[in-house]
Amino acid sequence: MNETGTKNTEASRSEVTRERLLAAALDVFGRYGFDGASTRKLADTAGVNLQAIPYYFGSKEGLYTATAESLAGIVAGHAAGIRHRVGRHLEEIDETNTPLNVSQARLFLTEIVETMVVLFVSKESEAWARFIIREQLEPTAAFERVYAGIMGPMINMARRLIGAILKDDPPAGNGRQRHSA
Repeated sequence: MNETGTKNTEASRSEVTRERLLAAALDVFGRYGFDGASTRKLADTAGVNLQAIPYYFGSKEGLYTATAESLAGIVAGHAAGIRHRVGRHLEEIDETNTPLNVSQARLFLTEIVETMVVLFVSKESEAWARFIIREQLEPTAAFERVYAGIMGPMINMARRLIGAILKDDPPAGNGRQRHSA
């Protein structure tokens, strides 16, 4: 095998190891929390050497943060279509200073709820839900990443839509509050 082929193989093995650690971390951190998850348990669940955690992520904390970022990206990808459609519609309303149509708000709110329910009741998302709920109940430094990537955009859109339905359409802005499951 030539040098390029060897580098590609090493890079793909490296990526597989990193992804295995992230998948294991999502499950283990979701079940046991940050403090309850030992690095040994994380490595064993991933089927990798214990030294892979500091090699790829610097520390257990680094793995936790990377797990939160990875999860935020995955969920954001699944919800991208509805976020884009509703977000674009809300931007147009803000730019033209027109009220949000109640029937359109109901339709969008229904789509958001359906998207999130379908996403979070799938078998694939069991570990996601545990991780997110644990972050809501016991926030860590990763809470901001989870909030910004998953909860915040959807909560802000839903808040606007509910406001329109109730004839109390709040202006665009940060409606951030800590929401518990």
